[in-house]
Amino acid sequence: MRRYRRKRLKYALFSGIVAFAAGWAASILLIPETPFTEQPRWRSTLWLYLGFHGIPLSDIHLGGMGFGTEQPTTLVENSEALRYLPLAAVGCAGAYTTKQISTRSIKNTVSNALTAGSAYFLAALIAIVATDMRPGISLLLVVGGGIAGAAWLGSTFLSTFTRGIPFIGITSLGTLIGVGFLVIAGGAALLSILWELIAIAYAGPAIAGILIGTERSLRSDGRTRNSDWPRLASIKYHFRENWIEIVVSAGVVAALYLGLTNTI
Repeated sequence: MRRYRRKRLKYALFSGIVAFAAGWAASILLIPETPFTEQPRWRSTLWLYLGFHGIPLSDIHLGGMGFGTEQPTTLVENSEALRYLPLAAVGCAGAYTTKQISTRSIKNTVSNALTAGSAYFLAALIAIVATDMRPGISLLLVVGGGIAGAAWLGSTFLSTFTRGIPFIGITSLGTLIGVGFLVIAGGAALLSILWELIAIAYAGPAIAGILIGTERSLRSDGRTRNSDWPRLASIKYHFRENWIEIVVSAGVVAALYLGLTNTI
């Protein structure tokens, strides 16, 4: 199991980081000029690519006081077509990771793909801090990362030092309340700004994992039926067994779509 986790982590980190860099490179090639001429090119292009993830730019970089924000993609013409570039990049990362790790379980396939999404998300967070896109958010990320790192190092040290002996830490109630408030307030602030990045980082790999996992499951199931077309044989079998549920579900989805889009 440990070997399996190491293999998954290796491919996920590689694919997630490379996918972020590839998306960044593609955005530079498709939009070579940015409006931030006074900034280093690496920073201005990263601002633009992060903007495709729904992250706004602090107006302190635009001559403001830092109390407002501006979406960098609105400052560039013909940028709407690139809104799906991050989703495609992270989806490819999830697909690559699942392809490198063979498993017939859809659950494990999706889990492997989501690990690549986590690596992509981590790369985006590092880019936000490195470019100082949102100074306040960068501070929260640095502080949160420091607390998490300190907690991990402390727990590792205590586990090694005490060799499994139960250890009770005593602190003041005020400290606990203060830390808890900071965590909740900081987490809410981060979530309100990074929710679209989170959705992109995990939606793409989840879709890739579900598709690849379903394909593997259908192929494996079809082979047990001794068919020359295993996937098609499996689809036919499952449709015969569950055609009522499939038809009803499709009808409900169609009704919701027509009702929500006012196309009736």
